[in-house]
Amino acid sequence: MQKAQPQVLQYRDHLQFLKDYFEYKKSCEPLFQISNVTRIITGSSKPSGILQLILSGKRKISNQLRVNILGYLQLPPSSSVYLDLLIQHNQAKDERSKSSLKTQLSKLMKRPEKEITDSEYNFFSHWVNPLVWTFFGIEDKIRDPSTIQKRLLPPLTIDQIKRAISHLLGIKFIKKTANGYTVTEKHLKTKDLFKSENAVRYHKEMLSLSELMLDSLPPEERDFSVLLFSIKQGKIPELFKRVQAFKDELKCLGDEGDNSDSDALYSLNFQLYPVSKQK
Repeated sequence: MQKAQPQVLQYRDHLQFLKDYFEYKKSCEPLFQISNVTRIITGSSKPSGILQLILSGKRKISNQLRVNILGYLQLPPSSSVYLDLLIQHNQAKDERSKSSLKTQLSKLMKRPEKEITDSEYNFFSHWVNPLVWTFFGIEDKIRDPSTIQKRLLPPLTIDQIKRAISHLLGIKFIKKTANGYTVTEKHLKTKDLFKSENAVRYHKEMLSLSELMLDSLPPEERDFSVLLFSIKQGKIPELFKRVQAFKDELKCLGDEGDNSDSDALYSLNFQLYPVSKQK
């Protein structure tokens, strides 16, 4: 009988999750063998008992094996980040590292995310909307547009801020407080494949904004870099998953502590695309 797929967010022991996951795979794939998984995660065709040693607790998971195991499991991004942090936490030796990792794990366990519906995608109709929404996520005691204007970069017009507030109230992404506005949901997410005219327009606006900030901000306040690299075509799906996992990890970093402790807003943009044609 096929077993239910284990949900990693319900686990505190990474080894128990891996054992349960492999048992689940056995129940739905009659030809499943741990030895095949070992060959995949080690990249070697030679017989090895390394995975059995890990599952029995006799060997720790190295950094490279951790990456390879996560790649093999193909979990959803947030679950993959959780398992990655869980392994690091359970194997950490110093209390400072364990404490930091525990905080990040707690945030993932408690993080409810609202998925933006098709009718709400006009949230991205102008880049100012997400910026003002993010601002109200850390500052709920300001209502005056001119005061908001002084806090945001690049310089916005009063009219842009007023229109953004009106739009956000209309789609119920913010609500009025006694002295200002606050977000109705702390975390928003889009579908994995975010495709719409608003999405294309939004990314173009953010690219233009990046160009403006490159010229206007001193180097110590920004980080612009480019990486050109080669990769096997078959590993492209894994590459996209790694990028998503990294973004989820950054969300956890931003969530450490209470939002009232946050005092700065940053934009991190990703552009990943081919610069060669397939043979």
